[in-house]
Amino acid sequence: MKPEERPCRVLARERVWPPVRLVVERWGARDLLDVAAVGVGSGDSLLAGSWACLGEEDEDDLLAVRRPADITGPVQAAGCQWDLGREIYPGLVLDLSSLDLEEIANALADQTDYEHSWLSNPDTGEIAFWTADTGIDGQTPVDLDELDLIVIQPLPSWIWYQDMADFADGITDERARRRLARAIQGKGAFRRFKDELHEEHPDLLPTWYAFRDTRASRRAVQWLADNSLIDDGSANSFFSGHPDPALP
Repeated sequence: MKPEERPCRVLARERVWPPVRLVVERWGARDLLDVAAVGVGSGDSLLAGSWACLGEEDEDDLLAVRRPADITGPVQAAGCQWDLGREIYPGLVLDLSSLDLEEIANALADQTDYEHSWLSNPDTGEIAFWTADTGIDGQTPVDLDELDLIVIQPLPSWIWYQDMADFADGITDERARRRLARAIQGKGAFRRFKDELHEEHPDLLPTWYAFRDTRASRRAVQWLADNSLIDDGSANSFFSGHPDPALP
């Protein structure tokens, strides 16, 4: 997906100008805004094309996008701090309880190397699987740039490795702690850690699964929040209610 075609709420966080036409089409404003100042980095910018009005603006449109009433042109917009990603229809976010966090977490943990991507529909939260040969329907090739979906970029493997290290370090049984710490040294750490748990410490498996899944779900929620698909309040509430489980 080309940067200029991504949802404006994502672009606002990435410090990229969201095009006005996308705002109009995606968020339902009936006319182009006469001005839309957005904080970009340390400075402020006026959206390209925001002065090319398609027609008269209705009062409802101006209220919907929360344009400051005293801003009518570039001069007044200078120095204005207005986060477009948060101000335009801020209620249009996904319901966290309706989303499949496990599916998002699996996409974030996907380390396979063939050409594929996991994608999220910003309107519904549904997850799609894309490959260069079969697209998202399993049959029709399509470029990622042509899809109005958000790519779920996998997190680095060291983040998931840290879960194993923290789990091993938190176990109170000295023997188990020592063996697990040794298992994750060097190449093949993930496989050896799994084998060590299954073969030598099966009693720790339920605790490990709970520990791993809790962290994975928090990362999924963080990804949703970072992409403005859920509101910060919902994310913070989830984080507070899902701390790491106690280790034996």
